[in-house]
Amino acid sequence: MKKLLIPSLLLVLASCVKTEPSPGPGDSPYALWPIQPGNRWIYQDSTFNGPSAFSGTYPDTVTITSSSVEAGGLMYYGVSDPYGWFGANGYVAVDPYNTTILEMDDVNDYPYVFFALVPSDGYLIGTDQDFSNPTCVVTYSQYGQAWPVTVGAYSCYENVGYSVDCSGVTREVIVYYVSEGVGVVRIEDYVTDGTGALYLDYSQTLRSYNL
Repeated sequence: MKKLLIPSLLLVLASCVKTEPSPGPGDSPYALWPIQPGNRWIYQDSTFNGPSAFSGTYPDTVTITSSSVEAGGLMYYGVSDPYGWFGANGYVAVDPYNTTILEMDDVNDYPYVFFALVPSDGYLIGTDQDFSNPTCVVTYSQYGQAWPVTVGAYSCYENVGYSVDCSGVTREVIVYYVSEGVGVVRIEDYVTDGTGALYLDYSQTLRSYNL
C-alpha cells in the first residue's frame, strides 16, 4: 500500500480537538469507515498473473480488533486482514471531521492518509516519494473525486493513486472506493506489464459486512 504524509493542518486540527485522545467519528455508524471493535467485512479477493491472466479468487475477512493506540490526538483501532490489503498488524482511524481515513502499518509506524474526501474532482490529496532505488525515484500522487459513483450496491467516493518513476512511466495505479456508513467497498491495484501498459493485478471487493 502507498503512504501519504498527513498534511500538517490535519495534524493541528486533530490535536486541538481535545487534550485527551479523541475516539473520532469512526465510532459512529455513519462514519466514513465505522471502526468499532468487532466490526467485520467479508471480501472476495482476485489475483492475476499478468495481462488477461486470471489466477483465482479467495475469501478475505477484515476485522476491527480491540487493540488501540493513540497518535496525533486520535485513537487508532487494530485492523486484522492477514490475507488481504491491510495486513495483520495495522491500525486505522477516522479524523474528527469524518473526511479522512488514516492508517498505520504497525504500532510503531507513523500515521498516513489512506483515503480522503475532496472538494472537487481531480483534487490532489498529497504526494510522497520512494527512494528505495535512489537512481530512479518514484513519486506517488493521490487524487480524489468529489461526486459519488456506484460500485455494486453501494454509493462510493473514489480516490486514485499514481506511482510514476523518474522517466515519467506510470508503474502502478491504485483505485479506492469507500462508502459512508459501510467502509472500504473495493480496491483495485494495476501494475505495469513492462511495456508501459497497465493491467489489473489484484482486487478486493466487498461481499457482506457486520457492524
